[in-house]
Amino acid sequence: MVIARLSTRLEKALRRDGLWAGRIALRLTPADARSLTRSRALWPPATTAADIAAAARDLLDRTDVKPVALRRIAVVLKGLEIAGAEDRQLDLF
Repeated sequence: MVIARLSTRLEKALRRDGLWAGRIALRLTPADARSLTRSRALWPPATTAADIAAAARDLLDRTDVKPVALRRIAVVLKGLEIAGAEDRQLDLF
């Protein structure tokens, strides 16, 4: 399926750049050309194709659009952070 292919490409990009994603968005364009977007936070942050694909399928299941009626599907990763970076608050001054 398209989601699996897109997820694999995104995993490669995350690994190449040493990042993980804290949020995912799914952008759909059905045959009637109205655009639809769904997103959600990811915890723990996604780093693998399986995590990305599962989250994208979950978002697709929350819509009333049938996958065969789609003209375009896009998976967008947001909230990118350096993998393994220490989570700490920065100094104000």
